[in-house]
Amino acid sequence: MRNVLIVIVATVLGAGFGYAQDLKTHVEFYPATGNLVRFVYPATWSALSTAGGMGETNGPNGEYVFMGITGQFMTPEAMEAMVTQQKRILIQSGMPPRQVDMLIRNLRQSVGPTGSQPFHSPEEVITRLFPLFASLQNKQVTNTRIDQSETHAGLHGPMPGALHLVSYTLNGVVHRGLYYVATQWITPGQTWMFYSSGCSAPMEGFDATLPMMLTIWKSYLEDTVRSDWAEESVREGLNAAERWALEWGKVLRGYDAVGDVDNRE
Repeated sequence: MRNVLIVIVATVLGAGFGYAQDLKTHVEFYPATGNLVRFVYPATWSALSTAGGMGETNGPNGEYVFMGITGQFMTPEAMEAMVTQQKRILIQSGMPPRQVDMLIRNLRQSVGPTGSQPFHSPEEVITRLFPLFASLQNKQVTNTRIDQSETHAGLHGPMPGALHLVSYTLNGVVHRGLYYVATQWITPGQTWMFYSSGCSAPMEGFDATLPMMLTIWKSYLEDTVRSDWAEESVREGLNAAERWALEWGKVLRGYDAVGDVDNRE
């Protein structure tokens, strides 16, 4: 039986959807990566974005919406192969063994606690990696459970994945989350990545907050705008720099400034 809630949410994210409340708009352009990040959010919430195209906003009562978060990992086997190769090169160069060991130790530490991971399914990203990421921010996530799932090809993301209704405990408070997660190999057997967007809130307020969180999620334009510009550039014979300049000019004319500003048509 198809899950009614997730099907409804998938329809909302795939079609026009609005929420009757005054909103602010976060707009940020990152010239180094060519990413434009834009999304709406309530004035009482905080918002941020990154050059990698990620958007994030937090509400005053534990609400959280994250958009376009990705991660790339080497498998443990690939990691060990890389370390072995580097160690062999250092030894062949005549470097003293003690210095070799120090550099190899630094190499392992530079990867960090999450840099080497076996390939994960979307469900494993939610139940294993997300709690690990939280622990690195001094947050404790326990009792993660996937209550319902529905597969959607490319729903609000560049990779085919699934929409999951999740429950978990964050620092002692039970939360409900709705996550879209996709995983795929970059180099089979060696490197892989995940893509994720989603929203969550304390369980008791999740249903009431969901429409607002979906509005924020829906307004996240980084991937859609970027792909549209690329297609238009090809049709119109514009190079990438000309397209970015043209479209960014439109954004500036539509908003007062880069950053948190009032939402306008």
